[in-house]
Amino acid sequence: MDQQEESVSKKILTQDQIEELMAYPNYWRNTLREAAERGESIKEVYKELKEMEHLM
Repeated sequence: MDQQEESVSKKILTQDQIEELMAYPNYWRNTLREAAERGESIKEVYKELKEMEHLM
């Protein structure tokens, strides 16, 4: 997939999603934004990241 196709496949975030992102730590926001653009739940992805963080 080239870059042009990739940018088209990204979902535009709603204002509510952007505000929700701001509630999470700054160092996770880019990862959470990318997940939200793919249509994933911000809350669920954060939960998974926190669980994985304890393993490190």
